[in-house]
Amino acid sequence: MDDYLLRLQREPFPNYVKERIEGEIKKIQKRSDSHTKEISEDPENDNLTEVEQKLNERHFGLKKVKKLIINYLGAKKQAGKNLGKVICLIGSPGTGKSSIARSIAEALGRPFTKASLGGVHDEGEIRGHRSTYVHAKPGIIVQALQRAKKRNPVILVDEIDSMGKSEHNGDPAAAFLEIFDPEQNENFRDHYIELPIDLSQVMFICTANDAQKIPLPLLDRMEIIEIPPYNESEKFHIAKEYLIPKLLNKYRLTKEQLDFEDPAIKKIIKDYTWEPGIRNLEKKLENIFAEFSKKKAQGDLITEKITSAKVQEYLGKPAVPDLSSEVDYDKPGVVNGLGVLNPEIGGGSVLPIEVKIFSNGEGKIITTGNLKKIMKESIEIAISYVKSAAAATKFNLNQNIFKNQDIHINMPKGDIPKDGSSAGIALTTAIISALNDKKINKDIGMTGEINLSGIVGEIGGLREKIYAAHRKKYKAVFIPKKNENDLDDIPSEIKKDKYSRLLIEAGLFAYGPTKGRVQNVLFPALIPLDLLKKEKEHVTGFSPECFFIEKIGEKRIENSLILRPTSEEGHTLHENKEEARDFALNILKVYEDYAKNTLYLGVIVGKKSEGEKFAGAIETYTVECLLPDGQCLQFATSHYFGDNFCRLMNVEFQTKDNKRQHPFSTS
Repeated sequence: MDDYLLRLQREPFPNYVKERIEGEIKKIQKRSDSHTKEISEDPENDNLTEVEQKLNERHFGLKKVKKLIINYLGAKKQAGKNLGKVICLIGSPGTGKSSIARSIAEALGRPFTKASLGGVHDEGEIRGHRSTYVHAKPGIIVQALQRAKKRNPVILVDEIDSMGKSEHNGDPAAAFLEIFDPEQNENFRDHYIELPIDLSQVMFICTANDAQKIPLPLLDRMEIIEIPPYNESEKFHIAKEYLIPKLLNKYRLTKEQLDFEDPAIKKIIKDYTWEPGIRNLEKKLENIFAEFSKKKAQGDLITEKITSAKVQEYLGKPAVPDLSSEVDYDKPGVVNGLGVLNPEIGGGSVLPIEVKIFSNGEGKIITTGNLKKIMKESIEIAISYVKSAAAATKFNLNQNIFKNQDIHINMPKGDIPKDGSSAGIALTTAIISALNDKKINKDIGMTGEINLSGIVGEIGGLREKIYAAHRKKYKAVFIPKKNENDLDDIPSEIKKDKYSRLLIEAGLFAYGPTKGRVQNVLFPALIPLDLLKKEKEHVTGFSPECFFIEKIGEKRIENSLILRPTSEEGHTLHENKEEARDFALNILKVYEDYAKNTLYLGVIVGKKSEGEKFAGAIETYTVECLLPDGQCLQFATSHYFGDNFCRLMNVEFQTKDNKRQHPFSTS
C-alpha cells in the first residue's frame, strides 16, 4: 500500500482528488491489516472423559445425545482430521441446542462464537459483499472468525433450517456446501476480503428445529443428533438444580430468603408452561424472582416460601389450555386424541374429539373446531373406512346407517387451529362409539393415521404425545405398530406406569368405563378350528370337550367354529415363570385357609398327576377332601400354564429393556 501512496504523490491530480484516493488507500490498508493478519490457534483438549464430564455438569439427562456427541468426537480424534460431516442438533426451541454447542467448545478448550441464519436469503450474507458496494462487509463466517480471534473456534451455525433461497441473490446453501466440505474449505473465499481463508480447523455445529426444512445436499453432510423434549420429571430437576440456583445468584438472594417447595415447582411446570424446552419455565421463575425482589425493596417482604398456593398469587391464572375440560366423557362418541398443537414450538397436547349422531337426517357430515386441510382429509378417510366396515357388518353397524343420520364431528376450542393426520384412529373410534352408543374410557389416549383399509400408519411426535398423556395420568395409550421402535426414546419412568397398545387395525378399543383395576377385554366365545389345532400343537395331552359349528343356516362354513365350555375363573399374567408359579402356590394357600378356617373342612393340598392336570397346564395344584359319605371332593384348583396359552393367542408385553415377550400365566 505504501507503493500506491508514493505513486499517488507523483500523479498530476488535483489535491482534492489525491486526498480522496489517499483516504481510500488507507481504508484498504487498514482493512487488509485487520483481515489478513495471522490468527493464532489454541491447542485443543482431546480428553474425551473431560468433555463428557463438562457436558454432564451443564446438562441434565440427555444420555443418548451425550453419547452420540462423544462418539463423534472420538471418531474425529482417531481419524486425525475433519470427518466431512458436521454435527447438527435437531430439536424444538429451548431444549438446549446452543448451550450444548457452547459446552462442547468449553470442554475442547476452543473459543465459541455464533452465526445466526434466521431470515438469511442472500448468498452474500455468507460469502460477503464486494468492497465496492455501499455498506459492504465480510460474510457471517469471517465475522465469526474475527470475534473468535482464533483459527480453530467452534462456530455455531444457528437455525440452518430457516435459511431461504433467493432467485436473484444466490443460494446460501451452496455456500455452506463449500464451507462444510473438507476438500474445499481450506481455500474458502470471502468476496469482501478477496483472499483465501482456511476453515479446515474450524469445528462447525449446526442447529435446526426441523430437519425436513434443511436442503438435502446439506443434510447429507450432517451428523444428525436429535435433542428430545424434556418431560416433567426432567424439567423439575433442571428447575431445582440449575435454574433456581442461577436466578438466586443473579438476584443476589439466598435460599433462605426465597425458597421453592417441590409441589410449587411442579405446578409451574404443569399449569404455566407448554413447551418441549425450558425457556418459558425460566421466564416464569424469573417473574417470581422479579416480583419478590420488588416486594423486598419496598419493605413488604423479607423472606418468602413459594408454595403451590403462592404460585397463582405471583403468576395469575394457569396458562396451559386444558381441552379435556371442554367435553363430557359420560357420553358416547368422546375420545382423547393426542397431537402437537403448535409444530413450531412443539409440545404435546390432548385433543378431545366429540361426535354426535342426529337421526332423521340426510347423511350430512358436519365438522367444527378450526380444522385445517389435512385434519379434514383425516375425517373423510375415517368416515369412508367406517362406511366400508358397516358394509361388511363390522362393529355391529348397519350399512344403511349413514343414509338417514347426520354426523357432527367437533374438536373443542375453535380459537386453536388443528391439523395433521395422526388423529385418524381417534376419529374412527369416536365415530364408531357414537354410532354404537357405547362410551369410551376417558383414561385412554390414542394416536395414529388410518387409511381406507383400516390399517394404522406411522406418526411423528410420539414423545410429545406420550408426555401429554402422562401429564393427564392416562392408564393406556394406543400407538401404531410402526412406531414401536420409537418407544426406546420414552423415559423408563413414563413407560413403567403406562401400557403402550400396539395396533394393526382400527377398532373399538374399550366398550365402556370400568372401576378399580378392572379392564375391558374381549375373549372369543367361538374359536376357529385352525386355532384349536394350533393349541393342540402347543399342548401335550390336549383332548378338547367341544361343540363343532359346521353350518350357519343352510350355508356350510369353510373353517368350523368351536364352542368350548369352560368355568368362570380368574387369570393372571407375569413377567417370568418363577413369579407365575409362586402366585399359583400362594393362591393355593388362600384356598386351603378358607377351607380349613371358614368352612371347617379337613383338606389335603397337593399337585395333580400328569394325567389329571388341566390340558395345557405345566402344573395343576389342588385342594381336596374326603366327604362323610365316602366321596372325594375337589374343592379348588390353581394352574400354572407357563407361556403356552399366551403363545397360542399371541399375547405379548414389553419388558423393562424394551423387548417383546410372551408372559407367563396362571388360572
